[in-house]
Amino acid sequence: ARRKKILKLTRGYFGARKNVWTVAKNTWEKGLTYAFRDRRNKKRNFRALWIQRINAAARSNGMNFWQSAPFAAGGSLMWEFFMENEPPSINDMLATTFGGIELGEITYRLSDLFIDNRSSGAERVGREVLAGILSPVRAFNRIISGEAWRHGSSKGRTYSSVPVNFIVTMGPRFLAEQEGSKRGTTSLNINFRIDYGNPFNDDFYSPYEWFRFNFGMDLFSAQPVVSQVNAIGALWGKTVWPQGPRSLSAGLFQH
Repeated sequence: ARRKKILKLTRGYFGARKNVWTVAKNTWEKGLTYAFRDRRNKKRNFRALWIQRINAAARSNGMNFWQSAPFAAGGSLMWEFFMENEPPSINDMLATTFGGIELGEITYRLSDLFIDNRSSGAERVGREVLAGILSPVRAFNRIISGEAWRHGSSKGRTYSSVPVNFIVTMGPRFLAEQEGSKRGTTSLNINFRIDYGNPFNDDFYSPYEWFRFNFGMDLFSAQPVVSQVNAIGALWGKTVWPQGPRSLSAGLFQH
């Protein structure tokens, strides 16, 4: 009976995983493990997104990086104590707080690149929409304050001109487990990378004047569509050895 039950659960799998008892059983048990892990990761990602919105709200109301951090920590505590059916986890609180602060600051700075109060018409609408996609709370604040359509003599950005590099790479990708290296899956991998700022331009730089953001996707395969999301940003840094065209910087980074 147990054998029939498990084979019934795996009948939609590919190859021997659907009708060979040992392979099907191992695949089903591994799937349960991955499902538990991925459910926790999904909850953690939504928690980080929630904290990112809180951090962005504080930033769009005139607070700097350090002033907005306590609001993100408070949002993490509120989620852990009042929006979970499990005991609070210190690891989750720390991971989502720092992750939310990082994502909030990155999206806030990226949205700042599109804001230009001197523009009008379709260009102005497009800029406001793009800024709103990156930082919805900032867009909401601009709408209720009237900044979204108010014309000005300056761009109205928080930060001056910042060098930004946008890199796209694409190619085939083959993924396989160690015990079955010949039975992997091939996908089309697309990777996007944003380099914001230049840590070697200034003698001293403040939080997130420089960061790098990576986002990867796997298409046309059974793998998850989003293959990677990671970022690294400078919390503090200083040039310690300038020597002609070469320089050495030291700093504290968040990953």
